[in-house]
Formats: sequence, C-alpha cells, structure tokens
Amino acid sequence: ISNWPFYPDSIKNMITSTRDNTSKEMEDLEEYEKRMVYYFPIPLIEKESFANKYAAEQKKRLKELGII
Repeated sequence: ISNWPFYPDSIKNMITSTRDNTSKEMEDLEEYEKRMVYYFPIPLIEKESFANKYAAEQKKRLKELGII
C-alpha cells in the first residue's frame, strides 16, 4: 500500500486495518473449517472451488472500488 501515494491516509489506514482484520478472520475461519471438516467432511475439490469463487468475488469487489 505504501506505493499508493495518491490515497489519503484515512483510506490507507482503513484498507490496512481491514486487511489486518481479514487475516484474523481468515485464521478464525481456518480454525472453524478444521473443526467443521471433522464433523462434515467436504470433498477437497468442492472446497477448492469455493475458495476460487470467493477469491474471484473479492477481486471483483476490489476492481469495483478501483483498488486494483
């Protein structure tokens, strides 16, 4: 983000803090998934397609916001 001088600090901080929160949420999600897999084994292919779909949605959202 440091190479985005045209972003005001407030937006820069917002994006950074969002990223920090997201990584924490992702850790929580991974822990949750580990527990859920124990109860409800999901086929790996299905899990990967979910991850790809999620990544595509995130990328689309960032494009809409003009971040990428």
